[in-house]
Amino acid sequence: MLRSKLVQQLSEEYDISSVDIFNSAQDAVDNILAYILGKKVLDIKLTRDIEFSKKEIKTLKCILDKLCNKHIPYQYITETVYIYGMHFFVNKNVLIPRQDTECLIHEAISYISANKYETMLDMCTGSGVVGISVAKYSNIKYVDMTDISKGALKVARKNIKELNTKDKCHTFISDVFKNVDLNKKYDIITANPPYVTKSEYEDLSLYVKEEPYIALVAPDDGLYFYKKIANEAKSHLNNSGMLVFEIGFSQADKVTEILRLEGYSDIVVRKDLNSNDRVVSCRFQKK
Repeated sequence: MLRSKLVQQLSEEYDISSVDIFNSAQDAVDNILAYILGKKVLDIKLTRDIEFSKKEIKTLKCILDKLCNKHIPYQYITETVYIYGMHFFVNKNVLIPRQDTECLIHEAISYISANKYETMLDMCTGSGVVGISVAKYSNIKYVDMTDISKGALKVARKNIKELNTKDKCHTFISDVFKNVDLNKKYDIITANPPYVTKSEYEDLSLYVKEEPYIALVAPDDGLYFYKKIANEAKSHLNNSGMLVFEIGFSQADKVTEILRLEGYSDIVVRKDLNSNDRVVSCRFQKK
């Protein structure tokens, strides 16, 4: 069956427009076919008269069924996300990394470079995109990566191995700072914690609700982890060390106030590529 006819037929069978990560039915089919055939999407788009086997079409329909009818995120189906120039393995045990998190990675690398930092703790690490990216693209000497989820840490360890950062990255399970050695200090602590409120969760798409609830939702109007980490991080930061958070786009003022009340200085808010507040950073200065 030719590509153009295939797209028309599938558009009648499936509500492909409901899958918001694709621009159109054509875009969805091209991306899925590229995944199935192990080719680049551009190669599929440029080959107008390509014909597909019954087996390939069956696989394509199976994926569309998962996407359109079962609302399984495409990234869980392909088990991959492209972030900061690398392909990361993901599954249902971790939150799907968004491009917005590149802002957090960039800020961390900038502080490491400017201050010649050597040690880092990445909290709520999930698939490990922050810690691994920093290890890969900065002069940091080592990165400790923690998460409360054993399943998430298994994913992070797989990414550490596949992206060749085993010499710098180390993982261990911890509920925030519970299992972090009190005698160990870090130059920089990063965190992309759960920050969705319970009421906001109700309005999320069915696709997002397939992601781990524990990695999305936080008590105290979404601010619980910011308050807890900001309070306890002071016992784990070297003097003049940095704390860097990813935040929800409407949380900058509240998180900034939390950090101010905890005595941090040099508080800075950075925007993402969509001009939404996305990262808050601050410095810990011993008194």
